[in-house]
Amino acid sequence: MRTILTSLLMLTTLTVTYGRRLPTIKRIAQPPTELFDTIDAPRADAVRFSGFEKTNPSTRETFFITNSLGADSTIVAVEFTLTYFDTDGNQLHERTETIRCLLPPGETRAASLPSWDANHAFHYHLSTPPARRRSSPFSVRSRLRKIILTFPQIH
Repeated sequence: MRTILTSLLMLTTLTVTYGRRLPTIKRIAQPPTELFDTIDAPRADAVRFSGFEKTNPSTRETFFITNSLGADSTIVAVEFTLTYFDTDGNQLHERTETIRCLLPPGETRAASLPSWDANHAFHYHLSTPPARRRSSPFSVRSRLRKIILTFPQIH
């Protein structure tokens, strides 16, 4: 009986002191149905980058990402490095980016990033150069660093 009274006194003290009820644990309806895995330095052909585009006045760079992995390998994020070069092969800039995407095997998605060229002084060498503004062409090389995959959970 003494234990019950002590417990009630402690509970009353906590309720009065903090002015609210203690949180309860909520039940999860179902456990997660997917598994995730990160692959560092995946093989170069696991993801294909194509269709790069950046005109001189553009504030964004666009390109396509294709999942070249086998079945049951849906990509949910890609980390890669973009290295930019002038026409003489000198490096202009380099950056590492992570893009979140839902990319099932064999499918392609469009991606877009803010441009590194804040002054609008460059254009991608395969894009149309501006007619009235001086602009220097550049090329870009991508290097895949990581991919994050999701797999259906086996029951």
